[in-house]
Amino acid sequence: MNGSGLTVRSPAKGRSRTRTRTRLKPISPATLATLEVQSQVFDAGPLSVLTVHRIRPVTELDPEVSEPFGAQEAFASPRADCIYVENLNVWLSRGAAGGNVGLVYSPPVGFGQGALPRVPSWYSPRAVCSAARCAQVLPDPATDHWEPAGPEVTVEHAVDLVDDVNGAGLLYFASFLSIVERVQLRRWRSLGRSGRSFLERRVSSFRICYLGNADLDTTLGVQLRTSRDPREAAREKSDLVVRDVRTDRTVAVVSSLHRTISDADGA
Repeated sequence: MNGSGLTVRSPAKGRSRTRTRTRLKPISPATLATLEVQSQVFDAGPLSVLTVHRIRPVTELDPEVSEPFGAQEAFASPRADCIYVENLNVWLSRGAAGGNVGLVYSPPVGFGQGALPRVPSWYSPRAVCSAARCAQVLPDPATDHWEPAGPEVTVEHAVDLVDDVNGAGLLYFASFLSIVERVQLRRWRSLGRSGRSFLERRVSSFRICYLGNADLDTTLGVQLRTSRDPREAAREKSDLVVRDVRTDRTVAVVSSLHRTISDADGA
């Protein structure tokens, strides 16, 4: 506490990504008995770090702790038996006006990332976030040509003080995941698909770019666009934009890539 009030530092702006090259399900890691988690932190540019968590199922055939990973594996040669979770973080606090809109950079005293290994320039998430802010979609050359699958859907969500807000009074970054998944589930059911098949879908990539935060009385509008691989109908992508309904300010841009599994296939 200081003379101007409470200062809250939070990695409330940045990007998160989950990816896997296998049939592992990032949305449901609890189905695995034992997980090995290793983490590495990288220099992502001025006042920011990129943390990569590697998650591996431990099996009877491979029970030993695996070797630590580095930038080559994390960004160029990911293992086929692992899930990788990335978080780009910068530190923010409330400005002089207070509230959760217009947060300002506020790194911890003495913070410096120069001693950390650098993120390769060709992988820098900063360029991806800049593109997402301008285009209102996360770019992906491998899927941008996919065909639209049905009409766009927009669902409103009033910020829930119990489920969406952390102890600092900010819209917690993890709550964005549950907010957009609720919208995805609503559309999923509108197609006549079951809740079971939603849980059993195979998510290979989940990316979210946080562009801001929201005040406690905000209603968010979540716009969902779905596209489908023209060569394989079971592969779908959800592109979502989260906006403040009152101001039309973009709060987050999200992309999720998954493979649908029918109830019969999941049995």
